[in-house]
Amino acid sequence: MGKGTRELVVQLVALGVALAVAAGIVTIAVRWLTRPSDEQAASPDARLAVRTEALGLFPSTRFRADRSVPGRLFAGGSVSHDGGRSWSPLTDPARGTVTLLGESGARPIAVSQQGRVLCGEILFSRPDEAFGLGEIVHAVEWTGDRWEILMPATEPWAAAAVAAPSPVDLCDPRNFPKPRPRPPEETALPVVDLAYDSSDEPVLLTRDSIVWRQRSRGTPGPARAMLLASDGSMYVALDRGGALGFFWAASWSAPWVPIGGAGAVRAVCETHSGTVLAAGTRLLRGWRDEWSPATVSHAVSRIQRFAVHPSAGLVAAWGNGLTVSFDDGLTFTAVRLPSQAPVAWADFDPTVSDALVYVDAERHAYRLRLEVQTASP
Repeated sequence: MGKGTRELVVQLVALGVALAVAAGIVTIAVRWLTRPSDEQAASPDARLAVRTEALGLFPSTRFRADRSVPGRLFAGGSVSHDGGRSWSPLTDPARGTVTLLGESGARPIAVSQQGRVLCGEILFSRPDEAFGLGEIVHAVEWTGDRWEILMPATEPWAAAAVAAPSPVDLCDPRNFPKPRPRPPEETALPVVDLAYDSSDEPVLLTRDSIVWRQRSRGTPGPARAMLLASDGSMYVALDRGGALGFFWAASWSAPWVPIGGAGAVRAVCETHSGTVLAAGTRLLRGWRDEWSPATVSHAVSRIQRFAVHPSAGLVAAWGNGLTVSFDDGLTFTAVRLPSQAPVAWADFDPTVSDALVYVDAERHAYRLRLEVQTASP
């Protein structure tokens, strides 16, 4: 091989090496420029696809789905039979319409297995009364054809029949009851939480007691939330943090036992599997005296409330955003929302495994279909 040929071979080899190096550099650069950000890589919400349907205005920011009747929702003193697209009042001819007191601090509502509705801190208004006037009642229950007063403003648990058709068309959002201001004294609203127990009996939580129709028990301090678990145990969160801010009891008559590690608990729920979630400074997952931390996306903090699907193992939580768990509360994923307004309330459609309805602070409601997308191999 001549000298000129050898030089040509060397030049070709060098050119090939240079091209290979250049190709590698280009590949690395493209991958670097198209890489997900640290936030995207760390956040599981990139795997969550959401389809959104706007439902319009809800009559109240406090609503619940009926577990026994598909498509039926209750919001304050109104009912929807088409999944929240239209509404009508729960009519009882004696006392008029029901409005929840407290605006953003309104008490939640509860729906029994038989379709009864439990509301706390409400105002009955008749069509002939001036705006803002009416009868304040601490707790009422819709029985299917009338409102029964459970805790009037004077003495507790005095049963009374109530009732009254209104000429106002509450299907028209322009006629939805307007929120009334919160009374200046918090002690004027003794009911802070409410629920139905495992026997479908209404239960009220006041600042210092858990109250059934025929019995009651004291709380270990000023209460803010409760859970009546399916196994008969009870949990109560107090208006204080530290080691003495969250308690459980094995039954309604058993002593209270403190639960540490969660900080000031704001919300507590029971998942489909019987696991209890407690949201405070940390999110704890467990039951009774066995607890461990759960994982929540950094996009959502200060969880205020939970919603639990009755059969699909889904849990929703909201505070400064909305997050969803697909593994019974073990990990949570942030959800991108169509509205910039804060989430006021949410609940799952019990007839669909992936449908969540939420309403924002301005009473605009949306139906979300949630789908976890697995990565391609």
